[in-house]
Amino acid sequence: KLGAKLGSVNKELEMEIRLWASFRFQPFARTLRGLIHYVGALRLYAQMDHPQWDKKEVDDEVNKKFQLLWAHQAYGDYLKNKDAKAEDTKVLVDYYYRKYGYVIDIAYLEERTPPGETKAFYNILARLNPANNRIEDVFKIRLTDCFPIISEGKPGNQVNTRRFARGEILMTMDMNQDFYVEQTLK
Repeated sequence: KLGAKLGSVNKELEMEIRLWASFRFQPFARTLRGLIHYVGALRLYAQMDHPQWDKKEVDDEVNKKFQLLWAHQAYGDYLKNKDAKAEDTKVLVDYYYRKYGYVIDIAYLEERTPPGETKAFYNILARLNPANNRIEDVFKIRLTDCFPIISEGKPGNQVNTRRFARGEILMTMDMNQDFYVEQTLK
């Protein structure tokens, strides 16, 4: 393996290399980068509109007006199976939080069997807790005992995520897109 020949590299360099490779294909990291640039544009707009505000006031206003909600359909399975992709999700969300100071919400489905109850599906909203560097559940809604996505995967996943969206405007994007200005015109 090439990686074994290179030896170990520090975590920051490894992350930069992984992101560099991801930006050249169609993974979520590329779309997330574009959306984070949109957050930067909103911050700049808020600073121009309110020059008297400090950084915290600008960030609070942007966080109030814009929510980045990731409809991560497979995240529950990653957690359940202790898949390395669950850790990759945390690393990606943590990277963007540390670099840009913006918390990303994650909505996912999970099958659980609470003690004394029957198996059921839950729609869960999770968020990175910067204090302990862990993704923690914020809200949990019990759904049905059978699989709750009635339509095709992507639109059904977006419907399940919608219940956690806040604000007056909802914009959905495929994960294989960067964030282009044209996306705001949909």
